[in-house]
Amino acid sequence: MNAKYYQKDQKNKSVGIVRVAAVVLILLSAGLLYQMYVETHFQIYDSALRFHVRAASDAPEDQRRKLLVRDAVLWEIRPEADQAESAGELVERIEEMLPEIADVAAGILREDYGEKTGGSEGESDGSGGADCGAYRVRAAVVRERFPLRRYGNMLFPAGEYTALRVDIGAARGHNWWCAIYPELCYNAEESSSLSGKGKKDVERDVPGEERQVLFGEKGRFRMKIFEWFSGLWE
Repeated sequence: MNAKYYQKDQKNKSVGIVRVAAVVLILLSAGLLYQMYVETHFQIYDSALRFHVRAASDAPEDQRRKLLVRDAVLWEIRPEADQAESAGELVERIEEMLPEIADVAAGILREDYGEKTGGSEGESDGSGGADCGAYRVRAAVVRERFPLRRYGNMLFPAGEYTALRVDIGAARGHNWWCAIYPELCYNAEESSSLSGKGKKDVERDVPGEERQVLFGEKGRFRMKIFEWFSGLWE
């Protein structure tokens, strides 16, 4: 009798494991399929401009300086973002400003190091790169992949976006990213939601059904699976 009960118990456990595995497989498949659907159908990827700052290293001082560069660059580009009526328009202006952006980033680092500002040491080479003495800073507009992030009540799905990227030195440290179009990160310490202009830009640039999904007004269960799936790869 004990042997029978033992065999039955083992069989039940095996069935339970198979069922759990099947559920996990179904969820993974659903997440993958929805990720593919989002990346091929959603317009947010072409209606946003991300901002990415890569620190020289994970040393506390390099991480602190990364945030100084972030704030200085945001301050520099804010007037252009305030006037831009599309991500494409802002990208064009940012591309023209790359040498200035590199200079600003290098300048704030020189100040932090206590070096004298100005002079040839900090001047841009015209290609989006500038020296700050300790490090070289590079600014570029790139196309790169970002993980899923939720800011306030808006979700930015994982995928490939156009981004202004600023690299400090070897750029091997933990990085910081957000969105500069639609307006989200210009007050970096309070970047949890879109600005008034940012909301208007999203309403204009993103189709209504897609907006409902990104703001959690539609397809909440699918997006929960999507967020869970995306979190597995971060």
